[in-house]
Amino acid sequence: MPMAEMVGQELPQRLHLFFVLCVAFILGVLVTYAEPAISALRPLAELVDPYSAPYLYFVMNCQQELMVLAIGLGVGVAAVIGTLRFIKNWPLKPLIYMTLAPTVGLACYMQWGNPNLAPLIGLSWDCGAVTTGPVTVPVLLALGIGVMQSSRKRRLAQAALEGTVAAGAGQALEGFGIVTLASLWPILAVELMSIIDGAIYDADYVTERALEQYNSTSDPNPVDEPPLSGVVYGIRSIMPLVVVLFFIILVVLRKPLPECKIWVEAARMPEDSSIRGGTANIERASVAISKLNRTASESSFEDTEANKSCDGSPRSPTLPDGQLSEVEPKKKPFILKRAIPADHFGLRHPVGDPKSTDE
Repeated sequence: MPMAEMVGQELPQRLHLFFVLCVAFILGVLVTYAEPAISALRPLAELVDPYSAPYLYFVMNCQQELMVLAIGLGVGVAAVIGTLRFIKNWPLKPLIYMTLAPTVGLACYMQWGNPNLAPLIGLSWDCGAVTTGPVTVPVLLALGIGVMQSSRKRRLAQAALEGTVAAGAGQALEGFGIVTLASLWPILAVELMSIIDGAIYDADYVTERALEQYNSTSDPNPVDEPPLSGVVYGIRSIMPLVVVLFFIILVVLRKPLPECKIWVEAARMPEDSSIRGGTANIERASVAISKLNRTASESSFEDTEANKSCDGSPRSPTLPDGQLSEVEPKKKPFILKRAIPADHFGLRHPVGDPKSTDE
């Protein structure tokens, strides 16, 4: 997947559009042969009854390689259309409608126009699901996302030069949608192959070839026996795709191979100067705060030692007037219990006092 994404990002910047489309077509065909689900068609072909469905048996047994090639051509055309969509900024829905309409129309013809081809409808639509496997989906998605990122950067640069904002230039999710096309075009390709077979070969010839293939007995090949068959088919299917990707990256693009890992690492924050400066400021502030705390603790300890008396008991701290110390006991307020004559203080009775009137 990283190699396909690198091809999608770098190839439109290095080569002409025609060569980019050729590479996308070749990758679409090769990922079909590398798909493990394609190998599941081989044992299923032997379960078809040649008497009830001669055309289906003929296509799956006598024309098996041609059928796989048709599926690969469909995926290649889908990759080309998807790449053009990313570069030209085409909408996705009209492309789906224009692909789905002939697909449904050909299925209707196979059902009612030529009933002998009716058993091939299910095979055609199943081939669309076969192509969405663990090889086709990651490679095509990575290719589409890479091409989309490259075209988006080009549109943003052009918009910056023109002083405008490109419409849809920031929509990164436009890279998706190529898998839908890769599912529809193989269906259309297999339906076209079935209709061409029905037009070229008549029912008698197809039935004769199907029965001949069904009744033929041949010595089993050791290569076709498991587990050797799985190893041979796996290497034969995956090696062309790997060789082509290596050739494009190392020879055409002249880039080193991307680092591929089998595990996913946690995302790390980018280390820039602002982050490093902020970290340094925080460290300096923490050191200053710790120094202030240490100084405050030492000064409080010295004050405590200075307030102790000779016998070790704490002295009463000096407080402002009107405040009481926590160590000194609280004194009771002075209460006047008997009256003191006013003459004692050299005061006279006020005017109107009853005592002064009597005198």
